[in-house]
Amino acid sequence: MSEKKITFLNLVFIIGILIFLLIASHWAVEPFELKSIEDSNILQILSSFLVIAIIAERFLDVFLTTLRAPISEKIEADILELKNNVTPENKDKVKKMAEKLQLRKQKTRMLALFFSLIIGLVISSFGIRTLENLIILKENHLSWQISFMRFTDILLTGGLISGGSDGIHKIIEFIRDYSKKES
Repeated sequence: MSEKKITFLNLVFIIGILIFLLIASHWAVEPFELKSIEDSNILQILSSFLVIAIIAERFLDVFLTTLRAPISEKIEADILELKNNVTPENKDKVKKMAEKLQLRKQKTRMLALFFSLIIGLVISSFGIRTLENLIILKENHLSWQISFMRFTDILLTGGLISGGSDGIHKIIEFIRDYSKKES
C-alpha cells in the first residue's frame, strides 16, 4: 500500500470518528451509571475471563497443532538433515526452507489470532460480557443505546478473551497491587 493511500485512509478514519463524536454529542441520551463494585467482584469477573481465555487458548493450541504442526515438523527435519550435509547447494535449500518455515509460522499466528477473535466474539455474544457487569441499565435508556452498548461490549469482551490469559492475568495483578497500596 502506498503512503498516499495510507494517509488518505487515516484521514477518512479521523473524519469518520469526528463525525460520529459530533452526532453522538448531540443525542439526548441517558448516560450509563457505573455499578458500585468491590475489588473482590472485579477480581472475580476478571478471574472468570481468565479461565475462559485459558480454555480458548488450550483449544486453539490443540486445534492448530493438529492441523499445522506435522508439515512444520517435516520442514524442520529437512532443514536439520540438509544442515548436517553441508554443501553450497544445500545452503540455498536451507535458506529457502527456513523462509518457508517462517512464513508458515506467521500464517499460523495469524490463524490463531483470527480464530481466537472468533471464539471470543462467539462467547461474548452468548452473554458473557464485561461492560454489562459494570453498568446499571435503566428503563429510560433508549433501545438503540442499549443495543450499541451491547455491540461495543461484545467487541471489547471478544477482544479481551482473544488477547489471551496473559493480558488478563496482568490486569488482575495490577488491581491486586493497586489494592494492596491503597490498604
